[in-house]
Amino acid sequence: MNKTLRLAQISDLHYCREPGGLLDSPVVTDHTLKQVLDRLALWAPDWVIATGDLAQDPEPVTYLRLRKTFAHYPFRVHPLPGNHDDPFLMTRMLGFGDGEPVKHLVAGAWQLLLLDSTLPGHQQGRLAPEELSWLDETLATNPGQHALICLHHHPLPVGSPWMDRIALANAGELLECLTDHDQVRGVAFGHIHQAFESEWRGIRFFGTPATCVQFRPNSHDLIIDKTPPAFRRFELHPDGRLESFVEYLSESGAGADREEKRRA
Repeated sequence: MNKTLRLAQISDLHYCREPGGLLDSPVVTDHTLKQVLDRLALWAPDWVIATGDLAQDPEPVTYLRLRKTFAHYPFRVHPLPGNHDDPFLMTRMLGFGDGEPVKHLVAGAWQLLLLDSTLPGHQQGRLAPEELSWLDETLATNPGQHALICLHHHPLPVGSPWMDRIALANAGELLECLTDHDQVRGVAFGHIHQAFESEWRGIRFFGTPATCVQFRPNSHDLIIDKTPPAFRRFELHPDGRLESFVEYLSESGAGADREEKRRA
């Protein structure tokens, strides 16, 4: 299939057991997620991934509410867990697969590899040895397809000391693995509640804002930013090029407030 694939990334939904706000913010996570999903439905993505912290309250009722919300849309949302999630509950309650998470998506010239970077009981992340082994083996057996790696925790520092203390603890092991595989084109993550882009040894790194509240960039401590809820879009071309868009909702939720676009 020689076509450009449309990928949407949503992150840090922080859905609550009941509709409500987050971190003393007036943002209602139910409302902003619906606004994001409504916009995605107009774009008609081939894939939608949710890169962690789907739940603020990681309970069955929360994931059941999310499942009902996702069911209203014509696309399937592929989740991976964040530090606020219960990975087992998330997979079971959202009903993906046979109780096992969907980790490898393949279409046309591209493959997505979805990683679990959660470390139980901690806000920071870590990729378990078996997760790194799976990544290495999967890339080795699929060398002919461009790869985008997806996880929750950021593997590169973003410039906020408080946030970088809860990054991916063994980021060096991930980066070492990626250097062994020439087909890796990018890494997409959440956790940071802000837009971020960087490049390391020819690999692009994309941090995606939350569908709810954002954190102020380059801050020593946690500060809630006034930036609206957002999501990221990718266009994955057959020749390995990436186009990336961050789209922000207007404060009223009626449309896009602004769009940031990068090509690679």
